Amino acid sequence: MGSILDFSLDEDKEQSALCNLHSVDRRLDDCNVVWAVSQHRLPLTCTVVTVFKTMLLSEPLRRPQATTLYTTTSWRWFILFYFSLSNCNQCLAWFSFSSFSQQSMAEYFGSAMTATTIGVFLNWGPLIGILFFPVQTWIVSQKNGLQKGIWCGLILNIVGNVIRSVPIVMKESGWRPGFASTTTAYVCYHTGQIFIAAAGPFFMGTVTKLSCTWFAQNERTSVTAIATTANGLGTTIGFLNPQWLSIPSIFYVSLVLSVVAIVCGMIHLPPLPPSPPSAAAAAALFDVATNATNATNATNVTIDAARGYENPEDIEDVEEMKTQWDLSNKHNDPSEKRSSSSWCDTIKAASGDRSFVLLVVAAAVLAGVNSGWQGLLQLILAPAGIDQAKVGFIGFGNAAAGNMAAVLAGTIMDRCFKRKLKLGIVLGLLGTFITTLWFTLQLPCAWWGGGEQDGVLPRSEFTLVLALTLAGMFQGATSPLFYELAAELIYPVKEGMSAGILVLLLNVSAAIMIFIQNVLSGGTMNVIITGSTLFVLLLVLVCVRENYGRPQNQ
Repeated sequence: MGSILDFSLDEDKEQSALCNLHSVDRRLDDCNVVWAVSQHRLPLTCTVVTVFKTMLLSEPLRRPQATTLYTTTSWRWFILFYFSLSNCNQCLAWFSFSSFSQQSMAEYFGSAMTATTIGVFLNWGPLIGILFFPVQTWIVSQKNGLQKGIWCGLILNIVGNVIRSVPIVMKESGWRPGFASTTTAYVCYHTGQIFIAAAGPFFMGTVTKLSCTWFAQNERTSVTAIATTANGLGTTIGFLNPQWLSIPSIFYVSLVLSVVAIVCGMIHLPPLPPSPPSAAAAAALFDVATNATNATNATNVTIDAARGYENPEDIEDVEEMKTQWDLSNKHNDPSEKRSSSSWCDTIKAASGDRSFVLLVVAAAVLAGVNSGWQGLLQLILAPAGIDQAKVGFIGFGNAAAGNMAAVLAGTIMDRCFKRKLKLGIVLGLLGTFITTLWFTLQLPCAWWGGGEQDGVLPRSEFTLVLALTLAGMFQGATSPLFYELAAELIYPVKEGMSAGILVLLLNVSAAIMIFIQNVLSGGTMNVIITGSTLFVLLLVLVCVRENYGRPQNQ
């Protein structure tokens, strides 16, 4: 059911216990009644609640100690598996045309596959991600929004992979060998990339909602880390595509993975788990129920949803419990931070929180500059005499270190540093700044003169690789922490909105860097990444005020 009241006896505090019981019992009822509505088990829940009240209020009570027990289901790991698989595949598919050299792509797809065309394929990612921000956040904010959002991502991903694979299948089958180079084929490639890009916000914009809805309180940061780094893992694998896959094979792999993911969704993707895994999950569902219509008619939503809810007095209890929950848990100023039935009002509420705005801007700057920096590694490492094959492995090491560090950081924060997300972000940014500064000073730059091969510090291939790997590790560790702290700062605004805004700004930043990176030198880009990291570090350290608004398990 989700909660049990456990009391020990002490005759000296009967009256105090009776008063406390009303408050505790009302809070626990509030979460369980709404969760039962969503699972169509409300009459049974109300019966159990009534029995508890009758037993507890008819006997002397002595020092109540209320403990709320929240349960999880093992299916949550299956859902996380195919969600992460889809998120990884979405990025891998988006990166497919850029994972090989332009010359190799032109040999397979014809002379129309120029560097400009490949750049357009890449640019569809952030551009469509920006355009789909209102669609993603609106869908996820609806009833059963997480389920709908995941299905949108799964469907868009498989449709995009099917469309762009048609010309390749026709070429490889020998039916029409020249079709892959035709104008119609390029329409298929662009259309497929657009659909794949549109799937991105539905995965990256729901990572915190997934962790809150399905996972226990002490698992949330770890799960957010796994879900977010899955997307980056797609790029990480993309660095190695030329080493182990042929050009048609990379498209077949993404197609097969998208089919696997959607089959997994058909096997098990319910709107909600059987019972709330945490207080925050129960409270989030309550807000959805009461905000499904306008605020003046909120109680009617709960009444309409309560199929089989036969006792009118219990309906009145739900309305009263809503008031008690609002007073006890939404301790911030209701006029400033209240969940709204209006999408525009929700955006306004989120943008009105100064710390949240500065945090997501900082995260966007860091991620955007870092993506542009990684895209220029070939140019950056050329003065050190490192060839293209080695650059691919170095880029893989940088990205892989970030992915592993993100999961490790999430686990450490869940177990050892609960409610210390800002500390984790600051430490990660400090490590990123030190390592990128070390890397930058080893390579030439017009800013400090010297020859084309000279840096301020001595270098070797080992020190360059070490600096890059450590930079990837520290930067990757901050990624899930940004998502989790953003969700905390603007609660009760839903996790889908906080993550959606963060993904929007990440796409804006990435789009800007894609357009300008071609006019930057390697040395200048090194200075930009180092300076940007220092800027983000100071911004978070000085200007972001840490606050944890989501309800905590008692």
